[in-house]
Amino acid sequence: MAIGCGAKCAKFLLIIFNILFWLSGAAILAVGIWILVAPDNAYFLEVLRIPSTDNMLRYAAYLLIAVGALVFVVGFFGCCGAIQESKCMLVTYFVFLILILGCEITAGILAVVYKDKINEYLAAEVPDVLNGKYGVSTETSLTRSWDWVQMESKCCGYEKYTDYQGNLALTEKGLVFPPSCCVLKESSDVENISPVDEEKCKARQSNYFYADGCKVAIKNWFDDHVTIVIGLGLGIGCLELFGMIFAICLCRNIGEEI
Repeated sequence: MAIGCGAKCAKFLLIIFNILFWLSGAAILAVGIWILVAPDNAYFLEVLRIPSTDNMLRYAAYLLIAVGALVFVVGFFGCCGAIQESKCMLVTYFVFLILILGCEITAGILAVVYKDKINEYLAAEVPDVLNGKYGVSTETSLTRSWDWVQMESKCCGYEKYTDYQGNLALTEKGLVFPPSCCVLKESSDVENISPVDEEKCKARQSNYFYADGCKVAIKNWFDDHVTIVIGLGLGIGCLELFGMIFAICLCRNIGEEI
């Protein structure tokens, strides 16, 4: 089917765009997988799993993986539609781009709102989590995650070490706060927590335990990762606008003689 010179240019640009679109899909897929499987991310995600948020961040990562996979399929329609000069495939491609863009805009708005609310949720609910769940035999994942965050960030509790007051699992062991709040030996890890001096740590001597909470470390991790997701969404959203423009130009000019 013959097309005009302007449409030829749109066809070429649409094919180039879809190569970039595929790469962006790979980036979305990689970020989603990275959020889920990177060890430090897994620990922070568990720490952030409170009643108000539940697994919301984890679901967001699954959504990124799904969108990344969908981008590959949509890019296929775009490339095939451009190469075969098929109006049907180009229209399908255009509709999918609108749907993906709409999802990204919605997710971006929710991310911004959620970003502002997370600190309120954490301040209200984390103390109850630390008092009722830390150290409990059925909450080993949560316990390990808090230990890791406290060890890596050199902090204790959310606001401060007194967040653990009233924790029965610790009280039964004669502890006021977990050993992961102590200054640790270099050989320590989340499976083998060894304070430099356990007695001085229990006595709360300033050089042997961490009194400050993990609030700043958790907030910084959350803000950094939400910013990555929002930035990626904005960048790909702008890219999709160009794809829609090229698809419209090509679709309108299919059938024009040179």
